[in-house]
Amino acid sequence: AHAHAHAHFRDELDVKHRGGGVSHMREAPAGSKKSRQDNGYNFKDEDEDDAKRKREWRPSVGPSSSNSSSSRARARAHGTSVTLKGRRLSHVPDISAFTHTLQSLDLRDNQLVSLPASIGRCRVLEEVNVGGNLLKVFPACIIALEGTIVKLGLNDNHIAILPSEIGRLTQLKRLAIDRNALTSLPDTIRLLSKLEICQASGNQLTSLPDSIGQLTALRTLSLDGNSLMSLPESIKNLGLLQGLWLGENDLQRLPSDLKGLDSLKSLHLQRNMLCSLPRSIKLLSCLKTLDLFGNRIQSLPSEIGSLTQLKTLTLQKNRLRVLQPTLANLPKLEYLNVGWNDLESIPREVSDMRSLKNLIVNNNNFGIETFHPDVKRQ
Repeated sequence: AHAHAHAHFRDELDVKHRGGGVSHMREAPAGSKKSRQDNGYNFKDEDEDDAKRKREWRPSVGPSSSNSSSSRARARAHGTSVTLKGRRLSHVPDISAFTHTLQSLDLRDNQLVSLPASIGRCRVLEEVNVGGNLLKVFPACIIALEGTIVKLGLNDNHIAILPSEIGRLTQLKRLAIDRNALTSLPDTIRLLSKLEICQASGNQLTSLPDSIGQLTALRTLSLDGNSLMSLPESIKNLGLLQGLWLGENDLQRLPSDLKGLDSLKSLHLQRNMLCSLPRSIKLLSCLKTLDLFGNRIQSLPSEIGSLTQLKTLTLQKNRLRVLQPTLANLPKLEYLNVGWNDLESIPREVSDMRSLKNLIVNNNNFGIETFHPDVKRQ
């Protein structure tokens, strides 16, 4: 049997103790609520090491007078994981009995407008997910978790301001605040030196602070569906970044210098207003996926032929008139979509590429007879 179990509210809540006893707490009958898609991190899907640390919800409290590292380590070893997802809760039940053991709290898909201060007094709380609620203000109690919180999910709320105090969450590794009402990110975000994943898609961001370049531990940055017109030059300092999602913004250009993004594997720029790519695109030596669907690009720089790891290139619905022959220098390119452009022909070097498994050329200015006989029009 697994070493952990999540506590779930029923008409009467059972709190299982390790010794086999059961205590009871009263709570309103469980309601049903259709979950919104991707409301923060689904902590239950994290890696096995995270899962194994979680234990049954039991009011076993460690020494109340100790704040030492050893005391916290013992508390983590007997950690409590509480899941209250989709219960139509308008308030959080009293968790004061679990101040020393509560390690993961999942409050997704409820009707919460605020969080109690008691959450901030939890000594080993590492994961909080409040996605899909009615929060308009960033919960103050989260800042009080500055020494412990590692994962924070706030997707699908109505939060308009990320407070400057968020810089105090120096242990934070994962932040999800998709689909809120943010118009900016605070400069103090630079202080989140351990942040590896940052999701802020579906907001109203018009710019990014230059200090975002100091998030040198960042591996994934998702900013789809905002109103960004440009990116700070400092983004080149994100040397560990592997995935960058910038689709459905208002980007008119990319930074001229992309040197430093040599770990980037996926770059998603669909549905922007880009007219060209910088020559420094050649410096993205690990890039495997480049999505430029729905921009205004008229030509590609010859340097694109230097992306020797590239497997997928999407150029559909741009304004290309000529396809760069240096694409034939991409030994791993498997998927090339240049449909819905203004191309008069496809270079023979490209159509003959042995690595290509899918070449999509529909809705251009030429007929199938333009092709090498072996190329099939899609």
